[in-house]
Amino acid sequence: MKIPPPGQNTGDELLDRADQVVPLLAEHAAETERISRLAPPVAEALRNVDFFTLFAPCRSVSPPSLTTVTEVLARLAHGCGSSAWVSMIMSSAAFLATLFGDVARAEMWQCNPRAAVCGGFGMSGVSQAAHGGIRVRGQWRAVAGLHQAQWAVVETLLPDGAAPGLVLLPTDRATIVESWQTAGIDGHTLVIPETFVPHHRVLPIHALREAGSRWAASSVFATPPMSVLTPTTVAPLIGMAEAATELTLRRLERTEPIDGTIYADAIRSPSVQFDLADSASDVDTAKLHLRRAVEDVETSLSSGSVLSDTVRARIRMDCGVAVTCARRAVRRLVGVNSSSAFGLEQDVQRIWRNMKVAGSHVQISPRMGREMYGRALTGTTPQVSPLV
Repeated sequence: MKIPPPGQNTGDELLDRADQVVPLLAEHAAETERISRLAPPVAEALRNVDFFTLFAPCRSVSPPSLTTVTEVLARLAHGCGSSAWVSMIMSSAAFLATLFGDVARAEMWQCNPRAAVCGGFGMSGVSQAAHGGIRVRGQWRAVAGLHQAQWAVVETLLPDGAAPGLVLLPTDRATIVESWQTAGIDGHTLVIPETFVPHHRVLPIHALREAGSRWAASSVFATPPMSVLTPTTVAPLIGMAEAATELTLRRLERTEPIDGTIYADAIRSPSVQFDLADSASDVDTAKLHLRRAVEDVETSLSSGSVLSDTVRARIRMDCGVAVTCARRAVRRLVGVNSSSAFGLEQDVQRIWRNMKVAGSHVQISPRMGREMYGRALTGTTPQVSPLV
Protein backbone atom coordinates (compact mmCIF):
# COMPACT_ATOMS: atom_id res chain seq x y z
CA MET A 1 0.00 0.00 0.00
CA LYS A 2 1.37 3.40 -0.99
CA ILE A 3 2.06 5.66 1.99
CA PRO A 4 0.02 8.87 1.60
CA PRO A 5 1.37 12.30 2.57
CA PRO A 6 0.43 13.05 6.20
CA GLY A 7 -2.95 14.66 6.75
CA GLN A 8 -4.06 14.61 3.11
CA ASN A 9 -6.67 11.84 3.19
CA THR A 10 -10.28 12.67 2.51
CA GLY A 11 -13.05 10.86 4.36
CA ASP A 12 -13.55 8.27 1.60
CA GLU A 13 -9.80 7.69 1.36
CA LEU A 14 -9.61 7.06 5.11
CA LEU A 15 -12.37 4.46 4.83
CA ASP A 16 -10.63 2.78 1.89
CA ARG A 17 -7.36 2.66 3.78
CA ALA A 18 -9.09 1.16 6.78
CA ASP A 19 -10.37 -1.66 4.59
CA GLN A 20 -6.89 -2.15 3.13
CA VAL A 21 -5.17 -2.62 6.51
CA VAL A 22 -7.80 -4.97 8.01
CA PRO A 23 -6.12 -8.16 6.64
CA LEU A 24 -2.78 -7.09 8.14
CA LEU A 25 -4.40 -6.42 11.51
CA ALA A 26 -6.10 -9.83 11.42
CA GLU A 27 -2.85 -11.56 10.49
CA HIS A 28 -1.08 -10.12 13.54
CA ALA A 29 -3.99 -10.10 16.02
CA ALA A 30 -2.68 -13.07 18.00
CA GLU A 31 0.82 -11.57 18.17
CA THR A 32 -0.57 -8.20 19.27
CA GLU A 33 -2.37 -9.88 22.15
CA ARG A 34 0.58 -12.10 23.06
CA ILE A 35 3.11 -9.25 23.35
CA SER A 36 0.56 -6.81 24.91
CA ARG A 37 1.32 -4.09 22.37
CA LEU A 38 0.79 -3.53 18.68
CA ALA A 39 2.79 -5.91 16.52
CA PRO A 40 5.50 -3.86 14.75
CA PRO A 41 4.04 -4.24 11.21
CA VAL A 42 0.63 -3.14 12.53
CA ALA A 43 2.05 -0.12 14.35
CA GLU A 44 3.93 0.97 11.24
CA ALA A 45 0.90 0.57 8.98
CA LEU A 46 -1.48 2.43 11.30
CA ARG A 47 0.94 5.33 11.69
CA ASN A 48 1.56 5.58 7.95
CA VAL A 49 -2.13 5.96 7.16
CA ASP A 50 -2.74 8.50 9.96
CA PHE A 51 -4.86 6.21 12.14
CA PHE A 52 -2.99 7.30 15.28
CA THR A 53 -3.78 10.92 14.44
CA LEU A 54 -7.33 10.95 13.06
CA PHE A 55 -8.05 14.03 15.17
CA ALA A 56 -4.69 15.73 14.71
CA PRO A 57 -4.60 19.01 12.77
CA CYS A 58 -4.53 18.46 9.01
CA ARG A 59 -2.54 20.71 6.74
CA SER A 60 -4.35 20.50 3.44
CA VAL A 61 -7.80 18.96 3.97
CA SER A 62 -10.58 19.47 6.48
CA PRO A 63 -10.50 17.31 9.61
CA PRO A 64 -12.57 14.15 9.14
CA SER A 65 -16.14 14.15 10.35
CA LEU A 66 -17.15 12.23 13.47
CA THR A 67 -19.10 9.88 11.19
CA THR A 68 -15.91 9.07 9.28
CA VAL A 69 -13.79 8.60 12.40
CA THR A 70 -16.25 6.23 14.06
CA GLU A 71 -16.66 4.23 10.85
CA VAL A 72 -12.88 3.94 10.38
CA LEU A 73 -12.44 2.64 13.92
CA ALA A 74 -15.30 0.15 13.55
CA ARG A 75 -13.79 -1.18 10.32
CA LEU A 76 -10.35 -1.57 11.89
CA ALA A 77 -11.93 -3.71 14.62
CA HIS A 78 -12.94 -6.24 11.97
CA GLY A 79 -9.24 -7.10 11.76
CA CYS A 80 -8.19 -6.69 15.41
CA GLY A 81 -10.20 -5.15 18.22
CA SER A 82 -7.08 -4.29 20.22
CA SER A 83 -5.47 -2.48 17.28
CA ALA A 84 -8.66 -0.49 16.68
CA TRP A 85 -8.79 0.35 20.39
CA VAL A 86 -5.22 1.71 20.39
CA SER A 87 -5.97 3.79 17.28
CA MET A 88 -9.03 5.19 19.05
CA ILE A 89 -7.14 6.01 22.25
CA MET A 90 -4.31 7.74 20.42
CA SER A 91 -6.59 9.69 18.11
CA SER A 92 -8.66 10.75 21.14
CA ALA A 93 -5.51 11.88 22.94
CA ALA A 94 -4.59 13.85 19.81
CA PHE A 95 -8.00 15.54 20.03
CA LEU A 96 -7.25 16.59 23.61
CA ALA A 97 -3.82 17.81 22.56
CA THR A 98 -5.41 20.23 20.05
CA LEU A 99 -7.09 22.03 22.97
CA PHE A 100 -3.78 23.33 24.33
CA GLY A 101 -3.49 26.04 21.69
CA ASP A 102 -1.46 27.10 18.68
CA VAL A 103 1.98 27.02 20.29
CA ALA A 104 1.56 23.51 21.65
CA ARG A 105 0.14 22.24 18.36
CA ALA A 106 3.10 23.66 16.48
CA GLU A 107 5.55 22.05 18.90
CA MET A 108 3.93 18.68 18.37
CA TRP A 109 3.03 18.49 14.73
CA GLN A 110 4.85 21.16 12.73
CA CYS A 111 7.97 19.05 12.25
CA ASN A 112 6.31 15.65 12.59
CA PRO A 113 2.70 15.63 11.37
CA ARG A 114 2.40 11.97 12.37
CA ALA A 115 3.54 12.46 15.96
CA ALA A 116 1.34 10.22 18.12
CA VAL A 117 -0.12 10.99 21.55
CA CYS A 118 -1.08 8.67 24.40
CA GLY A 119 -3.25 9.57 27.38
CA GLY A 120 -2.95 8.83 31.10
CA PHE A 121 -5.82 9.61 33.44
CA GLY A 122 -6.49 9.44 37.15
CA MET A 123 -4.80 11.79 39.61
CA SER A 124 -1.53 9.86 39.64
CA GLY A 125 0.82 12.79 39.20
CA VAL A 126 2.35 15.40 41.48
CA SER A 127 2.99 18.98 40.36
CA GLN A 128 4.54 22.13 41.78
CA ALA A 129 4.75 25.68 40.55
CA ALA A 130 7.80 26.75 38.59
CA HIS A 131 8.81 29.90 36.77
CA GLY A 132 6.92 29.93 33.46
CA GLY A 133 5.00 26.73 34.14
CA ILE A 134 4.91 23.73 36.47
CA ARG A 135 7.03 20.68 37.26
CA VAL A 136 5.26 17.31 37.00
CA ARG A 137 6.16 13.75 37.93
CA GLY A 138 4.19 10.56 38.43
CA GLN A 139 3.01 7.31 36.93
CA TRP A 140 -0.16 6.47 35.08
CA ARG A 141 -1.41 2.91 34.66
CA ALA A 142 -3.19 1.19 31.75
CA VAL A 143 -2.01 3.67 29.11
CA ALA A 144 -2.59 2.35 25.59
CA GLY A 145 -0.16 3.07 22.76
CA LEU A 146 2.84 3.91 24.92
CA HIS A 147 5.30 2.22 22.60
CA GLN A 148 4.15 4.35 19.65
CA ALA A 149 3.69 7.75 21.35
CA GLN A 150 5.99 10.75 21.09
CA TRP A 151 3.77 12.84 23.40
CA ALA A 152 1.45 12.20 26.34
CA VAL A 153 -1.58 13.98 27.78
CA VAL A 154 -1.77 13.16 31.49
CA GLU A 155 -4.06 14.19 34.32
CA THR A 156 -2.72 15.59 37.58
CA LEU A 157 -3.62 17.96 40.40
CA LEU A 158 -2.36 21.40 39.53
CA PRO A 159 -0.10 23.20 42.04
CA ASP A 160 -1.54 24.10 45.46
CA GLY A 161 -4.35 21.61 44.89
CA ALA A 162 -6.25 24.24 42.95
CA ALA A 163 -7.96 21.83 40.55
CA PRO A 164 -7.30 18.80 38.38
CA GLY A 165 -5.70 19.56 35.07
CA LEU A 166 -4.21 18.06 31.94
CA VAL A 167 -0.59 18.52 30.97
CA LEU A 168 1.01 17.80 27.62
CA LEU A 169 4.60 16.61 27.60
CA PRO A 170 7.02 14.68 25.37
CA THR A 171 7.69 11.03 26.17
CA ASP A 172 11.41 11.07 25.40
CA ARG A 173 12.27 10.93 29.14
CA ALA A 174 9.45 8.56 30.06
CA THR A 175 9.83 4.97 31.20
CA ILE A 176 7.44 2.21 30.20
CA VAL A 177 6.67 -0.44 32.81
CA GLU A 178 5.01 -3.41 31.15
CA SER A 179 2.40 -3.99 33.82
CA TRP A 180 -0.58 -5.10 31.73
CA GLN A 181 -1.23 -8.75 32.58
CA THR A 182 -4.88 -9.16 31.72
CA ALA A 183 -7.09 -10.19 28.82
CA GLY A 184 -6.92 -8.24 25.56
CA ILE A 185 -6.22 -4.55 24.77
CA ASP A 186 -2.82 -2.87 24.96
CA GLY A 187 -1.99 -0.78 28.05
CA HIS A 188 1.04 -0.38 30.34
CA THR A 189 2.34 2.04 33.00
CA LEU A 190 3.80 5.41 31.97
CA VAL A 191 6.41 6.74 34.41
CA ILE A 192 7.40 10.40 34.06
CA PRO A 193 10.38 11.76 36.04
CA GLU A 194 10.19 15.33 37.24
CA THR A 195 9.67 17.35 34.06
CA PHE A 196 9.13 21.05 33.41
CA VAL A 197 5.91 21.84 31.54
CA PRO A 198 5.39 25.43 30.27
CA HIS A 199 2.08 27.18 30.92
CA HIS A 200 0.93 26.76 27.32
CA ARG A 201 0.92 22.99 27.82
CA VAL A 202 -1.23 23.07 30.97
CA LEU A 203 -5.04 22.91 30.75
CA PRO A 204 -7.52 23.06 33.66
CA ILE A 205 -9.88 20.09 33.55
CA HIS A 206 -12.96 22.35 33.51
CA ALA A 207 -11.97 23.38 29.97
CA LEU A 208 -13.24 19.97 28.82
CA ARG A 209 -16.75 21.02 29.86
CA GLU A 210 -16.84 23.83 27.32
CA ALA A 211 -16.71 23.91 23.55
CA GLY A 212 -13.45 22.70 22.15
CA SER A 213 -10.66 24.34 20.20
CA ARG A 214 -11.65 27.40 18.18
CA TRP A 215 -8.95 26.88 15.60
CA ALA A 216 -11.34 24.86 13.39
CA ALA A 217 -14.74 26.31 14.23
CA SER A 218 -16.75 24.27 11.73
CA SER A 219 -15.26 20.89 12.65
CA VAL A 220 -15.53 18.46 15.55
CA PHE A 221 -12.90 20.52 17.38
CA ALA A 222 -15.55 23.16 18.12
CA THR A 223 -17.66 20.61 20.04
CA PRO A 224 -17.47 19.92 23.80
CA PRO A 225 -14.76 17.24 23.88
CA MET A 226 -16.63 14.55 25.81
CA SER A 227 -19.50 14.65 23.31
CA VAL A 228 -16.99 13.74 20.60
CA LEU A 229 -14.80 11.32 22.50
CA THR A 230 -17.59 9.18 23.97
CA PRO A 231 -19.00 8.05 20.58
CA THR A 232 -15.41 7.64 19.37
CA THR A 233 -14.71 5.26 22.26
CA VAL A 234 -17.73 3.10 21.39
CA ALA A 235 -16.85 2.66 17.71
CA PRO A 236 -14.31 -0.21 18.09
CA LEU A 237 -16.85 -2.20 20.12
CA ILE A 238 -19.36 -1.93 17.28
CA GLY A 239 -16.76 -3.26 14.86
CA MET A 240 -15.90 -6.15 17.20
CA ALA A 241 -19.57 -7.16 17.40
CA GLU A 242 -19.89 -7.00 13.60
CA ALA A 243 -16.75 -9.12 13.22
CA ALA A 244 -18.02 -11.73 15.70
CA THR A 245 -21.25 -11.97 13.70
CA GLU A 246 -19.38 -12.49 10.43
CA LEU A 247 -17.07 -15.12 11.95
CA THR A 248 -20.00 -17.03 13.42
CA LEU A 249 -21.95 -17.06 10.16
CA ARG A 250 -18.89 -18.29 8.27
CA ARG A 251 -18.41 -21.09 10.76
CA LEU A 252 -22.04 -22.17 10.49
CA GLU A 253 -21.68 -22.40 6.71
CA ARG A 254 -19.36 -25.40 7.26
CA THR A 255 -22.32 -27.68 8.19
CA GLU A 256 -21.26 -28.62 11.71
CA PRO A 257 -23.56 -30.75 13.91
CA ILE A 258 -24.82 -29.97 17.39
CA ASP A 259 -23.51 -32.96 19.33
CA GLY A 260 -26.12 -35.01 21.17
CA THR A 261 -29.06 -33.61 19.19
CA ILE A 262 -30.95 -34.38 15.99
CA TYR A 263 -29.25 -31.48 14.22
CA ALA A 264 -26.59 -32.61 11.76
CA ASP A 265 -26.34 -28.98 10.67
CA ALA A 266 -26.36 -26.43 13.48
CA ILE A 267 -27.68 -23.69 11.24
CA ARG A 268 -31.01 -25.57 10.93
CA SER A 269 -31.62 -25.40 14.68
CA PRO A 270 -34.27 -22.83 15.66
CA SER A 271 -32.29 -22.10 18.84
CA VAL A 272 -29.25 -21.15 16.78
CA GLN A 273 -31.38 -19.08 14.42
CA PHE A 274 -32.97 -17.26 17.37
CA ASP A 275 -29.57 -16.48 18.85
CA LEU A 276 -28.32 -15.20 15.51
CA ALA A 277 -31.40 -13.03 15.07
CA ASP A 278 -31.14 -11.62 18.58
CA SER A 279 -27.43 -10.93 18.17
CA ALA A 280 -27.90 -9.23 14.80
CA SER A 281 -30.67 -7.12 16.28
CA ASP A 282 -28.44 -6.14 19.19
CA VAL A 283 -25.70 -5.07 16.79
CA ASP A 284 -28.23 -3.05 14.76
CA THR A 285 -29.52 -1.42 17.94
CA ALA A 286 -25.99 -0.53 19.02
CA LYS A 287 -25.28 1.05 15.64
CA LEU A 288 -28.52 3.05 15.70
CA HIS A 289 -27.78 4.49 19.12
CA LEU A 290 -24.23 5.37 18.09
CA ARG A 291 -25.56 6.97 14.91
CA ARG A 292 -27.94 9.20 16.89
CA ALA A 293 -25.13 10.30 19.19
CA VAL A 294 -22.95 11.18 16.20
CA GLU A 295 -25.83 12.96 14.46
CA ASP A 296 -26.47 15.05 17.57
CA VAL A 297 -22.89 16.32 17.39
CA GLU A 298 -22.86 16.92 13.65
CA THR A 299 -26.27 18.60 13.65
CA SER A 300 -25.10 21.07 16.29
CA LEU A 301 -22.05 21.86 14.19
CA SER A 302 -23.96 22.37 10.95
CA SER A 303 -26.55 24.58 12.65
CA GLY A 304 -24.09 26.51 14.76
CA SER A 305 -26.04 25.62 17.89
CA VAL A 306 -24.71 24.52 21.28
CA LEU A 307 -25.43 21.06 22.62
CA SER A 308 -27.78 21.31 25.59
CA ASP A 309 -26.96 19.56 28.85
CA THR A 310 -29.79 17.11 28.18
CA VAL A 311 -28.51 16.21 24.72
CA ARG A 312 -24.97 15.79 26.08
CA ALA A 313 -26.33 13.40 28.71
CA ARG A 314 -28.36 11.56 26.06
CA ILE A 315 -25.17 11.05 24.05
CA ARG A 316 -23.66 9.35 27.09
CA MET A 317 -26.84 7.27 27.49
CA ASP A 318 -26.90 6.29 23.81
CA CYS A 319 -23.28 5.21 23.98
CA GLY A 320 -23.95 3.16 27.10
CA VAL A 321 -26.86 1.40 25.39
CA ALA A 322 -24.63 0.69 22.39
CA VAL A 323 -22.01 -0.88 24.67
CA THR A 324 -24.61 -3.04 26.42
CA CYS A 325 -26.00 -4.30 23.12
CA ALA A 326 -22.59 -4.96 21.54
CA ARG A 327 -21.37 -6.90 24.58
CA ARG A 328 -24.57 -8.92 24.76
CA ALA A 329 -24.35 -9.79 21.07
CA VAL A 330 -20.78 -11.07 21.37
CA ARG A 331 -21.56 -13.03 24.53
CA ARG A 332 -24.45 -14.76 22.76
CA LEU A 333 -22.38 -15.45 19.63
CA VAL A 334 -19.68 -17.13 21.70
CA GLY A 335 -22.39 -19.52 22.88
CA VAL A 336 -23.53 -20.19 19.32
CA ASN A 337 -19.97 -21.20 18.48
CA SER A 338 -20.15 -23.87 21.24
CA SER A 339 -17.44 -24.75 23.76
CA SER A 340 -14.74 -24.79 21.09
CA ALA A 341 -15.04 -20.99 20.92
CA PHE A 342 -13.34 -20.79 24.32
CA GLY A 343 -10.01 -21.90 22.90
CA LEU A 344 -7.64 -18.99 23.41
CA GLU A 345 -6.56 -19.19 19.77
CA GLN A 346 -10.10 -18.70 18.46
CA ASP A 347 -10.85 -15.34 16.84
CA VAL A 348 -14.30 -15.13 18.44
CA GLN A 349 -12.77 -15.75 21.87
CA ARG A 350 -10.23 -12.95 21.26
CA ILE A 351 -13.06 -10.60 20.35
CA TRP A 352 -14.92 -11.60 23.52
CA ARG A 353 -11.85 -10.86 25.67
CA ASN A 354 -11.21 -7.52 24.01
CA MET A 355 -14.90 -6.61 24.31
CA LYS A 356 -14.96 -7.38 28.04
CA VAL A 357 -12.01 -5.08 28.71
CA ALA A 358 -12.98 -2.27 26.34
CA GLY A 359 -16.59 -2.28 27.51
CA SER A 360 -15.41 -1.63 31.08
CA HIS A 361 -13.95 1.79 30.19
CA VAL A 362 -15.49 4.41 32.49
CA GLN A 363 -16.04 6.82 29.59
CA ILE A 364 -18.69 4.51 28.11
CA SER A 365 -20.08 3.02 31.32
CA PRO A 366 -23.77 2.16 30.77
CA ARG A 367 -24.49 2.73 34.46
CA MET A 368 -22.97 6.20 34.49
CA GLY A 369 -24.73 7.03 31.23
CA ARG A 370 -28.09 6.14 32.78
CA GLU A 371 -27.40 8.24 35.86
CA MET A 372 -26.33 11.22 33.78
CA TYR A 373 -29.37 11.06 31.53
CA GLY A 374 -31.77 10.53 34.41
CA ARG A 375 -30.36 13.52 36.28
CA ALA A 376 -30.53 15.68 33.14
CA LEU A 377 -34.16 14.72 32.46
CA THR A 378 -35.23 15.48 36.04
CA GLY A 379 -33.04 18.53 36.56
CA THR A 380 -31.26 16.86 39.45
CA THR A 381 -27.99 18.47 40.50
CA PRO A 382 -25.13 18.08 40.80
CA GLN A 383 -24.48 16.02 37.70
CA VAL A 384 -22.58 12.74 38.16
CA SER A 385 -19.54 14.25 36.48
CA PRO A 386 -18.71 17.79 35.37
CA LEU A 387 -17.53 16.24 32.08
CA VAL A 388 -20.87 15.17 30.61
